[in-house]
Parts: sequence; C-alpha cells; structure tokens
Amino acid sequence: MELRETVFCQRNGKPITSRHCHKIIQEIGKKAGVALYPHLIRHSAATYFIRQGGSPVILQKILGHTSLTVTQNYLHMSNQDMVDTYSRFSPSNAIQV
Repeated sequence: MELRETVFCQRNGKPITSRHCHKIIQEIGKKAGVALYPHLIRHSAATYFIRQGGSPVILQKILGHTSLTVTQNYLHMSNQDMVDTYSRFSPSNAIQV
C-alpha cells in the first residue's frame, strides 16, 4: 500500500472525496439548523481574516487567486466594517491635538 499525505480519511483509510466532504458539512449544518456549504465556509473564513486585520494580498495567496479582484469577490464586508477598519488604521489616529 502506498503512503499518502491524507489529512482526512474514511474509516477504511481511503481519502474523503470532495463530494463526501460536502455531504458531511451539509449534515453538520442541517443538525445546527442552517444551510452550510464548503464554499460558504471559505467565504466566511476570508471575511473573518480581513476583519481581523489580515492582508488582502496574503489572503489572495492563501486562496490561490491570481488577482485581488477575484479575492474581493469572496469578501462580504459591510459599511460598518469599513468604518471600523478606517478607525483602527487611519493615520489621523497619530495626530496629537
């Protein structure tokens, strides 16, 4: 038997297919009473990364996107997110009056 670098596997040792992973995540969502999909988790993780101050360029590399434009499509930011981020990182914060 060939040694594989499998992170998640079935009880029989075979790798979990993407379809099987999708089904597991949907079942978890169903038990929690929400619609849950792998791509929703990817979008949510990307948005969380940015909200916590992560770099969009680093996120682009993590997600494997070729452009920042594609990465921006993953982010679900509100106007309040923009205000909060500006307040945190604005150069005007350093001005002493």
